[in-house]
Amino acid sequence: MSRTRERIAIYLLLGIIIASAGIPVLGRPVMAAGYPLTSSDVRIQAALDYFNNSTQAQTILWNDMEKACYTIVAVEACGGDAHTVTNSSGKSLIDVIKENAPAKLKPQNSAALVHEYYLFAIVAAGENPRDFTGIDPLQQLKDMFDGTQVGMSGIINDDFWAVISLVGAGENPSSEIIQVTKDHIIANQSPDGGWGSVTGGTGSDPCDTANAIMALRAAGVNSSSPAIKAGLAYLKTMQRSDGGFPYMEGYSSDSASDARVIGALRACSIDPTGSEWSIDGNNAVTHALSLQQPDGGFSWYAGGSSDPWMTTYILPALAGKHWPPDLFTNSGNNSSTSSGSSSGTSTTTLAAAPAGDYTAPSIDAYSPTFSENAVPVITADFKDDRSGIDAASVILKIDGTDVSSQATITAGSMTYTPGEPLRNGTHMVELIVYDRSGNRTRATWNIRVDAPDVTQTTPGYPQGTAQETGTPELTDTTAEDGQVAGIDGEPTGTTISLAALLDESGALTADMELESPEAIHRLTIFKGTTVSFPGSPSGSVISMSSAEKTPVLTGGYCRIGAACEIGPEDARLSSPSSLTFSYDEIKSRESVRWDTNGDGVIDLLDDDIVITPEDMMIARYDSASGEWNTVESIIDTGAKTVTARIEKLSLFALVAPVTRPVVVLDIKASPETLDLGQKMTFIVTVENPGTARGTYVIPLKIDGVLETSQEVVLNPGQHTLEFVHDEPYLGTHQADAMGRTVTFTVNSAATNGNWWESVDIVFYLYIIVGVVCIGVITGGILFSRMRRRKKAQ
Repeated sequence: MSRTRERIAIYLLLGIIIASAGIPVLGRPVMAAGYPLTSSDVRIQAALDYFNNSTQAQTILWNDMEKACYTIVAVEACGGDAHTVTNSSGKSLIDVIKENAPAKLKPQNSAALVHEYYLFAIVAAGENPRDFTGIDPLQQLKDMFDGTQVGMSGIINDDFWAVISLVGAGENPSSEIIQVTKDHIIANQSPDGGWGSVTGGTGSDPCDTANAIMALRAAGVNSSSPAIKAGLAYLKTMQRSDGGFPYMEGYSSDSASDARVIGALRACSIDPTGSEWSIDGNNAVTHALSLQQPDGGFSWYAGGSSDPWMTTYILPALAGKHWPPDLFTNSGNNSSTSSGSSSGTSTTTLAAAPAGDYTAPSIDAYSPTFSENAVPVITADFKDDRSGIDAASVILKIDGTDVSSQATITAGSMTYTPGEPLRNGTHMVELIVYDRSGNRTRATWNIRVDAPDVTQTTPGYPQGTAQETGTPELTDTTAEDGQVAGIDGEPTGTTISLAALLDESGALTADMELESPEAIHRLTIFKGTTVSFPGSPSGSVISMSSAEKTPVLTGGYCRIGAACEIGPEDARLSSPSSLTFSYDEIKSRESVRWDTNGDGVIDLLDDDIVITPEDMMIARYDSASGEWNTVESIIDTGAKTVTARIEKLSLFALVAPVTRPVVVLDIKASPETLDLGQKMTFIVTVENPGTARGTYVIPLKIDGVLETSQEVVLNPGQHTLEFVHDEPYLGTHQADAMGRTVTFTVNSAATNGNWWESVDIVFYLYIIVGVVCIGVITGGILFSRMRRRKKAQ
């Protein structure tokens, strides 16, 4: 009997040893065969669960639009639906970026990255890149092309993403904007074969180099071209012995760099787990997977904790996706995308994979792309030569609205006629076709409707006549009618007749609202008000138009945007009415800027004046005295509006006191030397050299890369700001605040903290339990043998 117990104990001991060798330690996943990972892989699912379950992830990813957009891409790339990923308030990721779109997506000449990451998310989620909450981010990004590059001059990483996001959204790779920007990228390649984030061919790093390669591939450059071959050679020199890639020379490998390099290799049809890109069995994929934490998130670097943003970076790469086109998937298998004309046509093949049929259907023809009829007949042909089309699963959307049930769909075609006229403008059509094996293909194209017989209404008013709706009759007046033409030649004048709203005493029977076509000026005259027209009988017409040129402002004030001329001049209102100006703004690297010269855009011409919106007010021009008089105003910085009560019609402008750009006087690091894991505080001394308050954005760069920034409102004079920073890399680094620099050094890990903060407790508990079990079993065996020997004696 004792021999039997001994054998059992030995078998248990061997079992524990074998299990200890084979079971992955939490926080240290073992690489499984089969790259790319499918959407059902436990590591992919754990990371997706992390987005939903981690309070840290939800706090960060739902409140920062850049990170929210990257999360959308990650979820969609791994076979999920970002529309169903919600926060504690029940809002989805798509809901959040839609709510913030009006504030984020503004026409401008620089700062292209916002539009670029929005386009990633919009396209990945199957939304319309030409009409996202009424905004055309695709065209806005194209408008930032200056003939050589896109976005800010001197910066080139926004050019990488411009090419990637534009092609991903349907821009033809052979179009001028893509090809010229591609040439600009190649012209700024560094002598070492890499790229950095700025022009001039200096400061190469793996992330920017990988992004440049993906951009060149998106622009149609062959992977065997000299530029891409040199870029790949540079990347190879940067690979570390752990298989991963660093942020830059002298740093350790990190998940963000792994993600970008994997994407670049995939874009060049290179296996990132192949022998060429592996060192002793280690590669970027195995290194990235080694950074996954027990909660499913990925850390930025070895020894770090889960980082929500880094998790969004790495997931598309692990799923085998690269930028720009194939960020869509059905079950985690490879997909392909082809882009059509510059009108915005694109087709994406989203592969599923029941055994035996891995070929997705084809969509061979779709129309129209232009229509003079407001009710165009929309058609498409498709086919699948293997398992056949599943007609019941075909999905058709117009501007994001599912109209599949209203379309005629067969196994080879689709026909749809809108039930109501489409408004003039651009509309997006989305068609998703499945075969019987579950493979699917997605096509999107734009239809430009230009129907002259469609009634156009002024924003804010219902369609129809005054008699039908009870609202005053509206007339848009063009430049030929004597009104001022807008910046782009569009009509800027609107008139309204009061006749339909006057009672017998001449008072308004309902509120009357008049809005400029640009939607930046709005006048509301309230019910019961009478209007006295100089030299005209009651019932005359009130007009509103934008005035680009105005009398000079004095007293240290400047104008914000276009002025508003409301006539007839000197018409009087019996009670105060509401006049609202809307303003636009953009946060640059050094300031918050407004359209101060009235040209309709925010650009370098507006750079010299920095204003805090709390100081804005509406001013009225008195033609008799030739002076501007400010009116008591209410500022709503959330809605970006300024409202005043007026009692007389005239020329009005939104004004604010003039100030000057901020100056950084000094930056200090405290301490100048610290241990890894400690916090660094940068003390930045700045000055507002003007005579009025200003709103400024103070950026902090570490080793040339923007780390964080602070938006501050500063009174004239000097001020001190503090930035707190966690530096994850050893060595000497440089911090920069608008040209002022300071160096600091990070030594080895701190030794004066709590020891358990740097220990993987789960790992060591696992080891301790294993050792205890082994000791107990070994002791039992020895004890059994000793008893047997005693009995034998």
